[in-house]
Amino acid sequence: MSENKITFITAEAHHQDLLGALAFRSKASWGYSRSFLEQCKSELNVPQNCLEGRLVQMGYYNQELMGFYSFAHKKGAEPDLNFLFLEPRFKGQGLGRALFEDAVQTAIGYGWISFIICSDPHANNFYLHMGAIPIGELDSLSCPGHTLPILRYILPDI
Repeated sequence: MSENKITFITAEAHHQDLLGALAFRSKASWGYSRSFLEQCKSELNVPQNCLEGRLVQMGYYNQELMGFYSFAHKKGAEPDLNFLFLEPRFKGQGLGRALFEDAVQTAIGYGWISFIICSDPHANNFYLHMGAIPIGELDSLSCPGHTLPILRYILPDI
């Protein structure tokens, strides 16, 4: 009997299209219309500077890509968990939690005290369950008329 194993690797530039497609599938799993998804498509592409800055981590479950997360951090600003997407077929198995917990450990490793999350409205309860605190809303740049919950996650003292 094999043991289920979760591993993480740092994404590289050649993973950009793979990650964008995963983010699109994950967002689509919330039941959004195709036209809405097309409006949001540009926001689902991982920026090259995040890949070059080695801020993107890919999670594997039994050697199969299950999801990824990414941070954006500009000097003088609070870090931002700008991506956390799970392959839809892995939902409900605790793997989103595994991605988030690895993101927390990565943030601790950087010496940060907190990070910001701009959440999809459907994922908001997940982040609340993980311990994030709501701090406001932001108008969607690509989808006028839609707002996105903004949360802060305060890292535990170690």
